[in-house]
Amino acid sequence: GYLETEIEFNEDLNVIIGRNDVGKSTILDALDYFFNESKIEHSDCHIDAEDRNITIGVAFKVSDNDFVFLDATNPTTLKDEFLLNEDGYFEIRKVINASNKTITATNVSIEIIAHHPEILSQPLITNNISKLKSLLDDYSTETPEYSEINKTKKADIRKALFNLLVNETTVFNKISIPLKSLQDDNMNSWAKVKGNLPIFNLFQSDRTNTDGDKEVQDPMKAITN
Repeated sequence: GYLETEIEFNEDLNVIIGRNDVGKSTILDALDYFFNESKIEHSDCHIDAEDRNITIGVAFKVSDNDFVFLDATNPTTLKDEFLLNEDGYFEIRKVINASNKTITATNVSIEIIAHHPEILSQPLITNNISKLKSLLDDYSTETPEYSEINKTKKADIRKALFNLLVNETTVFNKISIPLKSLQDDNMNSWAKVKGNLPIFNLFQSDRTNTDGDKEVQDPMKAITN
């Protein structure tokens, strides 16, 4: 029912009101899929969609000092890594290829939408430690306190390069960074990012429930968490 829709949620209480079958539950179902990988089918794609992709994106308000592990070496902040969108939110999109009747994990890609500096051919966050060291070596004579930078930690190298290359004349572009390009051998980036997201549980109260029903059990589990 939604071809292209953006919804801004209040920080406290939100109420969605509308006639039957206009798409109220679809909003909640989309969020449930985003957070919990609930069931999704190819028929959920809008009938007029040309590319047969279902895109569900959520943008989160974050603190400047909220740390997150995006690689295995050390924590960093989304702001320092230039991974926030133009409005300063942490925006994540799940893109589901619905061209086939069966949707599996291989049909789903997860992306970060970032307002990112155009300084190198690819975002620094996607480079492994060897590539980052090589880039830093290229700028060794221009980098202040080059010898003191911890070259075993990717975030420290990226910070040094950003400090050197980003200035008032730098051009910023909206880019999509596949989350899988952030992964290294020691961690799963999506699992780490997801661990920092809010807990979302969909409770359906429009039918008779028992304490054994999934929609009753899951909120209890969420409360326990």
